Amino acid sequence: MNAMIITTLLLLPALLFAQLNLREANQTVIDRGVGGSSAAPVTVQQGAAAPVLIGKTWNAYSGQNFWTNLMAYDPYSNLASIVKRTDRTGAGSGFIVYQTSKDGGTTWSAQSSPINPTGFNMGRHPNVLISNPAKSTDPAVATVVMNYNDLTTGGGNFGDVLYASFKQNAPGTVIFSGRDANDAFSVAGATDLNTGNCYFAIYSANGRYTAVSKLTNGGTTLSPHVVIVPGADMITSGAQGGVALEVGNDGTIHYVSRGRFSSGAPSSAVFSWRYQRSTDGGTTWSTPEYVLPSVVTGRHDSNYEFDFIVDGSNQAHIAGLLVDTLATSASTAVALYDIVRSATGAWRATKVADIRRFVYNAIRQETGGALLQQLNEPEYAKTKDGKTLALKWIDIIPNATGTDATTPEIWVASAGFSLGKRNDPPWSTPKNISNTPTIAEVFTNLATYMSDAGQLFMFYLTPSVGDLSECSLWFLPEAKIVTAVAEKSKLPPVDFILHQNYPNPFNPSTNIRFSLPVAAPVKLQVLDMLGNEVATLLNGRLAAGPHQVTFAPQKLPSGVYFYRLQAGEFNLMKKMVLMR
Repeated sequence: MNAMIITTLLLLPALLFAQLNLREANQTVIDRGVGGSSAAPVTVQQGAAAPVLIGKTWNAYSGQNFWTNLMAYDPYSNLASIVKRTDRTGAGSGFIVYQTSKDGGTTWSAQSSPINPTGFNMGRHPNVLISNPAKSTDPAVATVVMNYNDLTTGGGNFGDVLYASFKQNAPGTVIFSGRDANDAFSVAGATDLNTGNCYFAIYSANGRYTAVSKLTNGGTTLSPHVVIVPGADMITSGAQGGVALEVGNDGTIHYVSRGRFSSGAPSSAVFSWRYQRSTDGGTTWSTPEYVLPSVVTGRHDSNYEFDFIVDGSNQAHIAGLLVDTLATSASTAVALYDIVRSATGAWRATKVADIRRFVYNAIRQETGGALLQQLNEPEYAKTKDGKTLALKWIDIIPNATGTDATTPEIWVASAGFSLGKRNDPPWSTPKNISNTPTIAEVFTNLATYMSDAGQLFMFYLTPSVGDLSECSLWFLPEAKIVTAVAEKSKLPPVDFILHQNYPNPFNPSTNIRFSLPVAAPVKLQVLDMLGNEVATLLNGRLAAGPHQVTFAPQKLPSGVYFYRLQAGEFNLMKKMVLMR
């Protein structure tokens, strides 16, 4: 009998843990690290969850262009959205639709009805942003704001640029629509998180100019576009160029265009990045600064793919693919750099990764001939405070025999920035977050913002037959960046931690300490050996940081008890002993 009682007592804690479905099983262990005077290290996490099918798109051209924003995420309301050309069940290839997620990408709404106004049915190259000037946590308050160019009118290369805004919970009700009849190509966009203003770059037909349009009042008022790069300054246009823009935490708008420029550039024969900024909402712009590939010694050319972001210290970053024209091997010819502008205006470059392959013919026409080329698709993401950056790109991995595999994989590196200082080293070791040698993840797209918990919002395409066939869009739910970024004197907890109570055993009271990496709803309970609740010590929302609760039971008998901490999706439990 005594042996049976002892065995039962030993098994009960294990049974309780199983019944409570704690998330400790099958979880990736993450070393978040701690920081000194500069930002703390950040790393990339890859979870075990399978990709989530968002939906279908008409063909691969929906996601073809690296400079378009096809996915957006609002870190306040946790609302995510994608925009695309409709699937093959829709009315036609030129109709634009969108989908949303309110639960971190786990589930996605059905695609909306086409947002095209009557008479415009040739939509191409859409972009999406989310406006939430109230910084509401309710997704229904946020506005999904989109633009795209339509080939129906314009008479030139691209057609008019159209705008449309919707509420997430009313996808069929247009709250704003607008039109810029200037025969232009709709490209990158950016949201000012503080005002909710949305900015979209426009690339005119035949390279006459590049410009920025602005939507205010929660995405419901369109201002006339402002030309940033006049046509007289531009020598190149089209695929060799490209533009990107971003808004800093101080409201400054930053703008980058790539090309060969005739006015003010150090050399009109070399491709460079032209950087400008505006402190008055886009009305006026600073004198251009030019960033040449010579920012890295020995690199003499640049690939036309690039991205741009602004960190929490309002430092501008260009993700540039630089080509060493003197390299003797293709495997050493191209590298991905983070090119950063300091407060003094000097530009410096840090290598993030060597690129093993930079041209793919992964998508083929139904006829079997190569058509669309996929390149490396570099894109940044950041936390809303800008203290943590992620950089995504695609590249191959060596196969088991040491030779290069041919299918592209999705890679991510991350860096922490605090008070203008960078980690040393500034970027984490690149991590393959797709790891699917038999699947070619093509035309990936990454939202500008990640969640406070470091979740990245990105999708990739998988064609059913070829580039002109219907494609599936997939979301990677557990691609995350660990965001332990802070000054040492203000270092937050680096993980979700429940400490052992002290003293233990105890009489008459004991202290229970725990730490939260982010603000969360918290419930702290005391359970008996059968799992019955005997006390609730906390039940409410707490801020990030360390917390302590004193437990002083007056009527409980001596024995073994458990205290369980629930914070959001996490559960932790520990044993304590009361001795009267």
